[in-house]
Amino acid sequence: MKRQTPKRKLHYWILSLLGLFAAGFSAFILYTSWHEDRPVISVVKSFADGPEENAKDGPYPDRPAYQLPEDIDVRYDYEKMSLNGMNSYVLKNESAAERKIIYLHGGGYVSQPNPRHFQWLAGVQGRTDSTAILPVYPKAPQHQYEEAFDKLVPLYEQTLKTTEAENIVIMGDSAGGGLALALAQELNRQNIAQPGDIIMLSPWLDVSMSNPGIQDLTSVDPFLDLEWLLNAGSSYAGDADLRNPMVSPIYGDMTGLGDMTLIIGTHELFLADARKFSEITDEKGIPINYYEYPEMPHVFQLQNTEEGRRATQQVVNIINDEAGDTSTTD
Repeated sequence: MKRQTPKRKLHYWILSLLGLFAAGFSAFILYTSWHEDRPVISVVKSFADGPEENAKDGPYPDRPAYQLPEDIDVRYDYEKMSLNGMNSYVLKNESAAERKIIYLHGGGYVSQPNPRHFQWLAGVQGRTDSTAILPVYPKAPQHQYEEAFDKLVPLYEQTLKTTEAENIVIMGDSAGGGLALALAQELNRQNIAQPGDIIMLSPWLDVSMSNPGIQDLTSVDPFLDLEWLLNAGSSYAGDADLRNPMVSPIYGDMTGLGDMTLIIGTHELFLADARKFSEITDEKGIPINYYEYPEMPHVFQLQNTEEGRRATQQVVNIINDEAGDTSTTD
């Protein structure tokens, strides 16, 4: 057998590393295309062109102001409002909607809302006779969790001035799903009236990612990366303990909150803590709506698939307080 020279070995390792990089980059492009509901070529072009002004965080002193993507800006009728230094986008409703949805978008506490968030939220709004509010809350690494609550609590209190608490829904996906629960817990601590519903879609409930069951899910989750999540969670928590309920609400008090709903897929890292959350509430005798979708990936609820549409219908039924088919088994 012909022995490899050091030079040939070096070439082999270089080619292996390039292959790994190409596979990782391809996965990133495909995930972004799927999550943002954009063509692959559009994602590649955006990456090649570099960051754009409207993709950056804001409206904070060290970041350019966030701007709606152009297609969202022209497609939907919205109002931009500012409160306590935070901008929110209000999707208008021609009828005098009594119900308000405060939607906390996902993105690992570091990314801004993308077009799919607006598209999905507009669809839900149209089927629930509600006014939807999407706040652009402060993001890490420039900002930590305290600043998010300093902005979101006043937004909720202002909403209470024109809307009965029972007609308010706090809803979010991924990091926004965890933030929805943490916000409800903070409102409870401050003796502020609870929203009628708290809806969590594939929520990030524990930024410490310390649940042993997570390791078993790394082989089936096609999108979430454990190391990336640990870095993002630490950045958002700042100097706080990662098990502080304000960043990891699974350690918080679940009693006295609004009606809770959690919808998750079985092929995502957050499933372990979702099941733990279900166990905690069950042990405490706290009723929740809990649904698992077999083999579904992270934030599948926002996608235009059979399972995504079914999960969306569940959300609509819950907001409308209507009975419907909520089965998640085939």
